[in-house]
Amino acid sequence: MIIFDSAFMGSMVAAWPSVMRSCGQERRAAEPMRLRRLLCLWALACGLWGALAFPRMAWAQALQADTVTLKQSSYTSLDKGLSLWRDPGGRITPSDIERLPPGAFTPLSSFSLGFTTDAIWLKFSVRRNAQAQAPSVWWLELRQPLLEDVQLFVAEPSGSLREISPISPTGSEMPAGPLGQTALAQTDAAAPADEPRPPRYRRALFAVNMPGEQVQTFYLRVQSQTAMSSSVYLWRPESLLKYNGNETFFWGCVFGAYALVILFYGAFWLWTRERVHGIYTLYVLVNFLAAFFTGNWPAQLFSTADPHWLVLMLGFWISLSMPVGVLFSLVFIGHDRPLGRRSWAIVWVYGLLAAIGMAMVALGHYHLAMPALQSLSMLTIVALMVWVVMECWRGNKAARLYLLAFSFFYFGVAWRYLRNVGWVEPNFWNDNVYQIGAFVHMLLMSVGIFASYNRLRRDKQKAESRADAEASMRLEQRDFMAMLSHELRTPLTIMGASVDNLLDDRGLSSPARQRVEKVQRASDRMRQLVENYLVSERLVQEKERQAMSWEHCDMVRLCKQIHEEAADQDGASLSLSLPPSLMLWCDRALVRIAITNLVSNACRYSPAHTTVVLKLELMDGFVHVLVQDQGPGIAESEWPHLFKRFFRGQHAQHLQGTGLGLYLVQAIAKRHGGSVSVRNLPDRGCEFCLRLPNKSDKQLGT
Repeated sequence: MIIFDSAFMGSMVAAWPSVMRSCGQERRAAEPMRLRRLLCLWALACGLWGALAFPRMAWAQALQADTVTLKQSSYTSLDKGLSLWRDPGGRITPSDIERLPPGAFTPLSSFSLGFTTDAIWLKFSVRRNAQAQAPSVWWLELRQPLLEDVQLFVAEPSGSLREISPISPTGSEMPAGPLGQTALAQTDAAAPADEPRPPRYRRALFAVNMPGEQVQTFYLRVQSQTAMSSSVYLWRPESLLKYNGNETFFWGCVFGAYALVILFYGAFWLWTRERVHGIYTLYVLVNFLAAFFTGNWPAQLFSTADPHWLVLMLGFWISLSMPVGVLFSLVFIGHDRPLGRRSWAIVWVYGLLAAIGMAMVALGHYHLAMPALQSLSMLTIVALMVWVVMECWRGNKAARLYLLAFSFFYFGVAWRYLRNVGWVEPNFWNDNVYQIGAFVHMLLMSVGIFASYNRLRRDKQKAESRADAEASMRLEQRDFMAMLSHELRTPLTIMGASVDNLLDDRGLSSPARQRVEKVQRASDRMRQLVENYLVSERLVQEKERQAMSWEHCDMVRLCKQIHEEAADQDGASLSLSLPPSLMLWCDRALVRIAITNLVSNACRYSPAHTTVVLKLELMDGFVHVLVQDQGPGIAESEWPHLFKRFFRGQHAQHLQGTGLGLYLVQAIAKRHGGSVSVRNLPDRGCEFCLRLPNKSDKQLGT
């Protein structure tokens, strides 16, 4: 009855992995459908997002420069009325521009020229429609906040060019520019003194006056390290003030949300001590600073902000965003696993490239560093998205969240890149798409991480409940095994003594002796089965781990005793290869069980009339117990499962056993600070090696 219950329990445990595999197959069967839905939604969102940009690209190529008429609207765009003249050396003066022939300027579809060190002269003509009640006072604004050197000139009736003073971020007049002294001239093209003045502002702004309906021609001179890409507007003063107030409020909310996320994730990282949250906090901080300086907001907050310093800081944060972004991506998608050498090498390469970019920006080569870094960013984004899609296909949930959140952000980065290199005309969307994409990805990541954290918290609670249930069940199991041990050892001892007495009887006939020996072997197998189960339960109990019986063990004598016991078993014979003496500090009973199991397995799986060799060696501070057999060997596909509980290989299916022997050997080896390994021999059979540390240290037991 006991043997039947044990076999039934072993079969149920052996069948459990196949049940779990079938459940896993059902879950995996549903994964491709979920993934296809996710990818379809992602492609649809990216298509809608991109539809805002590419029609503008095609439409922009069909327009030519023309005279712009000011009407009653709040603002008028000058983008379609611009003509271009390039000054490669930046040495052309207004008097040189006056002498150019009428057709020298080339019509532009938009002011989008990419990175260049040339001085750019833009010409446009404007007239006011008096019948439409258009006002006479207008403010001219360039939407690109980081254009460093911007000057505006108006053509006088005499043909000369007169400079119009810009309005500074503080509301006062800017100092003299490099092309000569400036003054706020009170003529047709200058705003009256009693007109409203703007508050502190972050973009180039000029006040002009259009008193009559005659056409006036203006010239903009722009030179900057940043991208030469901007929209040009003429605003009603009160409309610009209102728009600026709304815009400041909106971006104040966005940057306030950034600050809250940074503070929250910083505190969350300090609380959980999970590095992914710390890296994400750094990543959001770098993106926040890049967006803050991209919009030139320090110039609106601080009246003494130096434009050159602002460009330098922007280059610093853009350069730093690459290695931080790559590090976060590797950690987040990798399920917070330790980064391997290849991953760290990638991060260090990007860090080196970022340092080179910072150095170039500091040396005044912003126009060279940024195109290179942004092109590298585009290649990195493509590589990351390919990797993320592959991880999504493999069922990586973190990769799915990353794909959903970062697609918008990366699309915004790519769109902004196209605008910076002059492939897309400037407009409201690509002026702000980088900041909007960063904000959207931050919100999606926050929602996803919070949902993931709640799921982990629920899983932890379930795991704790299961652990409590398992602990209770294990306590009941231990009590049952103690009872079983007590109830079985007494009858087994009686059976063994009776069998020994019968075998000592010289008058016992040969057929009767064979039957008694058969009973003895069955009794031994039952005793071994009970001992294996008892030892297995003993090894998994934490309290028992601290109560091992450590002593000095004579390994040579122990192996000789095991050899004597193996001589009575059927199957292959056992031979010894032992040193003269070898002592080991260990739990003698456990080591005996480990060696006995290795020898029993070797004899069981070896053909009859072959020899199993038991060797003892002292090597590198470890006692090596080697057991070599001449059996069929072990398939390499079974090696990862060989030492698992209740596992039985393909050659063991027709033999008696429980699948606990090698599991006990490994558990005993680990308890002693050692290990067990297996290898197939060149000719035939295999070799098991039990390595036990050769230290006489009682602290080893703890």
